[in-house]
Amino acid sequence: AVILTHRYRLLALKSQHRALERLCESQRALYNAALEERNDCYRKTGKTRTYIDQCKALAVW
Repeated sequence: AVILTHRYRLLALKSQHRALERLCESQRALYNAALEERNDCYRKTGKTRTYIDQCKALAVW
């Protein structure tokens, strides 16, 4: 498989830069929380949570 990557330089104002940083931080935190939940579930039960189960839980989060 070939993985194609594109890079773009963003020229953002300071306020836009701060907003993008907050967005990236919240996405990172959400991803890490979901990964930790999957790992904990696997350690306890030997099975991982499904994508669908995590999406349902996210609606509550």
